[in-house]
Amino acid sequence: QAACLHELRGHRAEVLAVEYIAPAGCLVTSGADLALCWWDVAGAAASWRLRQRAPVPTSQQALRWSGTAALLFSGGDDGCVLGWDISSLECVVSLHAHRQAVTHMLLLSEAADFHQEAELLATASLDGSVRLWNVAQQRGGKCVPRNTHVLRGHERGVSCLAFSAEHKLLVSAGLDHALLAWNPTSETLICALRGHLAPVLHVEKTGRTEHLCSVDAAGALFLWDMRSLVATQQLQLSLPAHVRVSAL
Repeated sequence: QAACLHELRGHRAEVLAVEYIAPAGCLVTSGADLALCWWDVAGAAASWRLRQRAPVPTSQQALRWSGTAALLFSGGDDGCVLGWDISSLECVVSLHAHRQAVTHMLLLSEAADFHQEAELLATASLDGSVRLWNVAQQRGGKCVPRNTHVLRGHERGVSCLAFSAEHKLLVSAGLDHALLAWNPTSETLICALRGHLAPVLHVEKTGRTEHLCSVDAAGALFLWDMRSLVATQQLQLSLPAHVRVSAL
């Protein structure tokens, strides 16, 4: 039986997202209590103490650390993306990215042919769009994110993202039950992957394999071949009526 090693008490409401920042030796959590908590987890004898609690204007649904920009990005319910300096623990970048809540963020740092010294941050939103930001752009020693592409194709909100560096494909999944495969160097939609009959909650590239996994709110799990972009396997979870599927 698994035992709890540490219990981190700092939030007064549901925890929404978690991100580990190795250079700072800290874990960052966002909560529905409109706060970011920074936890000290460095070294073998980590104290797990609450380093700082930072108020935020709205709930931050997604967190993503960028080593290139040296910023922690958070996506809010108001559609804004905020960039946090890990030294001062202050917000230094504010992007009016989307019209509705940001649901997921992903770094496309492994793609080699965007352009030199580029690192793209993909942001998904309930407004149905995916935006790509160049977060490697610097001015005066500071990160100045620039919006490079806007991907529009979903009929409803986008819930999650996955990226295959080997196939240079960005996959967005949405509340419209569809997965869309994109060329992230342009605004080109490659194809739509259909099969889910409920909103897709999570999509994940399965390690170094050629497959992508997606799961929906009804408990259906699909395995997709990234070479042919077709479903190779489908599993249906048998769930009690009171059990809900959530993202992993």
